[in-house]
Amino acid sequence: MRINIPQLVLWALYANLTRSSRAQSSNGPAYPMFQTVLDEPSLSLWSAALQLHNLVSLTSGLGSNGLGFTMFASDDASITRLMASQGQETSTFLQSSLCKQMLQQQICTEIFVPGVAAPAVILPNLAGGDQGGLRVEVTAAQVPGAPLTIRILDPVYNASIPGGAAKAGTAVLQQIPAANGELYIISAVVRVPGIQ
Repeated sequence: MRINIPQLVLWALYANLTRSSRAQSSNGPAYPMFQTVLDEPSLSLWSAALQLHNLVSLTSGLGSNGLGFTMFASDDASITRLMASQGQETSTFLQSSLCKQMLQQQICTEIFVPGVAAPAVILPNLAGGDQGGLRVEVTAAQVPGAPLTIRILDPVYNASIPGGAAKAGTAVLQQIPAANGELYIISAVVRVPGIQ
């Protein structure tokens, strides 16, 4: 008797086998976006959301336009704050349309690797919509030799800010290259319709 194992289970098995055997580094090989997300301990909720909303194969390839991805992944602490503010349990939130909108807003359909400071740039994202994408800016380092600062300019949800929304963006916590794009870990969730 032959048993078909869903692709999601195969991904999980592969991740468990490879996670402990390698560490992501700027000098080491880059892995596809989903595998890069899976290897980051602070992105377990983001990883689960990608799986539940069938974005694993999409974010493991180059996308429909062949240009790869830029993913602004909210860390677990940010998503946990958002769930608490909405009064939702983890499983309910991860399966919700609100969660899917969050993913679509924060996954951009081309690779963004800034080399110099630049004013606001609009990166096309999976959500599309009137704005056409996610607005980001790159500012020069305050200290010579320090990395550039990337900020999301769209309003973000952050429970530590009175009123929930930041008027001007959120700084990127960490940048990690992937084989098919760039992963940026952020400490907030970009606001989407439905977030109170």
